[in-house]
Amino acid sequence: MKIIYRNILSGIFLLIQAGMLYADEPVWYQFEVIIFAYTNPQYTETESWPDQTGLPDYTNPLATISDLPPPTPDPSQTLVTAKPAENSDQFQLLTEDQLILGKEAKAIKRSSLRKLIKHTGWIQTMHARNESLPVVFKIGEPYTTLIPDPDYVNELTDSETEQYIADQSRDESSLVSIATGPVVDDLNPDSSTSIDSGNNPDYATPMIPQLVTQLDGTITISIGRYLHVWTDLLYHRPFNDPAIIGNSDYVSLNTFRYQDHRRMRSKELHYIDNPSFGILIYALPYKTIVENKE
Repeated sequence: MKIIYRNILSGIFLLIQAGMLYADEPVWYQFEVIIFAYTNPQYTETESWPDQTGLPDYTNPLATISDLPPPTPDPSQTLVTAKPAENSDQFQLLTEDQLILGKEAKAIKRSSLRKLIKHTGWIQTMHARNESLPVVFKIGEPYTTLIPDPDYVNELTDSETEQYIADQSRDESSLVSIATGPVVDDLNPDSSTSIDSGNNPDYATPMIPQLVTQLDGTITISIGRYLHVWTDLLYHRPFNDPAIIGNSDYVSLNTFRYQDHRRMRSKELHYIDNPSFGILIYALPYKTIVENKE
């Protein structure tokens, strides 16, 4: 009887040890995403574009997936990017021949109502929500636009500020160009571009160039009882801004911010949709890395 108990206790101890070893191994998942834009004017032209969208949190990313060229020392191209290096211990980008949603991507390419922005995939280690890091996306067509200089300090008095707010309220059409002012082309310092500042020339803010992509932001994936996908993405679309018409170096952009949370299961194709763009996402457990270590 003692031998039986001893064997049972030994078996339990071995199971506990195996569980502890397994817990130390990272849990890897494979993710694949297809991101596309809608081209049907019926949907895109009826959207409302907020004046202030805010920005996703680009700090401390797990990795960056970018279509932008490497940053250059050219001061006229102000890049707001996350760190470009990928964390190979927690993230690995898949090669094109490892992607499995090829049929879906081809169907989007053939569609006249949708345009493929990006088809990519990766594997990553999985963590709870408070420990998960975002994957930063800067994908699609690049645009050089003008933004208010973040280092500019507006020295308005209280009365001038009140008048500025009142002017904006009376004339909503000036909201797009209210913050524009004289811009010096860094590529050609001897020339300057005069931009209409609407009805408020006294409150003009200097503008600086910025290179952005059609879609940028973050996708964060965490694990609990289910997989959870958190998207925080900015979609940019050019429009004709009277303040920049005639200046071929820059384009004006409408910006739509899309924030969403979805619960998803692995081995199921999930669809995230909004009027500007759509996302197909697929997940499945990935065991190759762990198996290769054994």
